[in-house]
Amino acid sequence: MFTLGILLIATGEYSKFVQACVESVEKLDHPYNEIEFHIFTNDLDLELHTKFKIHIHQWNETKWPYPTLLRYKAILKATNYLQHYTHLFYLDVDMKVVAPLPMLIHEHLLAIEHPGYAKVQNKPFEKRKTSTAFYQKQSKSVYVCGGVQGGTTHRYLSAITEIDKNIEIDLKNNLIAKWHDESHWNKYVNENIEQAVILGREYCWPEEWVTNKNPGKIIALKKDHAATRNNFSLKSKVRFLLSEVRMKLHRPRSY
Repeated sequence: MFTLGILLIATGEYSKFVQACVESVEKLDHPYNEIEFHIFTNDLDLELHTKFKIHIHQWNETKWPYPTLLRYKAILKATNYLQHYTHLFYLDVDMKVVAPLPMLIHEHLLAIEHPGYAKVQNKPFEKRKTSTAFYQKQSKSVYVCGGVQGGTTHRYLSAITEIDKNIEIDLKNNLIAKWHDESHWNKYVNENIEQAVILGREYCWPEEWVTNKNPGKIIALKKDHAATRNNFSLKSKVRFLLSEVRMKLHRPRSY
C-alpha cells in the first residue's frame, strides 16, 4: 500500500493559496492508495473543503526569507505524524497540480530540474565556502528547484534532517545561503545524486510558460512576491526581479 503525505507551508498571505492547491490535487487520479495533507500555518482557523484528510500544524509567520529557509524545521517537528507514510511530497503552496503526482518505487529522493537553469552553464549554486551550502559545480551537476521535492519517507526525512542542521550552523555564523533552503537542497541532492530521481522542469512549470502544447504537470503560479512576503527587502526584490527576467529569457521556444 502506497501512502502519500503532501506538505504545504502556508503562513501569512500564503494561506490564501491553500484551497486552490488542494483542489488541484483532488481533481486527478494519483498512483497512491491514500493521500493526506499536512499544512504548516499560523492560520489555525483555516477551513478547507476537500475529500482529503487535513492535518494542521501551528507554524508562526516570520520575516522573509525565514518562512522558506526554516521549512525543514517545520516539517521535522511533525516527524511522528509523517513517518507512517510511504512517501512525502513537499509543494510550494502557490502551485497547481495538473497531472498525476509521480511515485518512486525504490528508496530515493525526488527532485525537479529548475526551469530557469535547465539549459544554462552558470547555475546559481552557493559559492561562499563559509556556508555549509557551498557546492562546487561538477560536469554532471544539476540545479533543482526548491518548490517541489520529496521522496520515500525515510530517505526524505533523513535528507532534510541533515540540511536543517547545516542551516542552523549557517545561522549561528550569521550566514544565509544565496537561495536559502534551495541552495542547501541543491548541495544535498548533487552530493547524493545516486540516491535521487531527477524529473524534468515540467513538474515546476512557470504559469507564464503554459501553452496547449506545453501545459506542464505542476504549475508555479505567477504572483507578486513583494505582496506575499513579509518584510521583503530591496535586495530580495532585485534578486527576484532578475530571476523573473531570466525565466522570460529561458522560456521554451518550441510550441
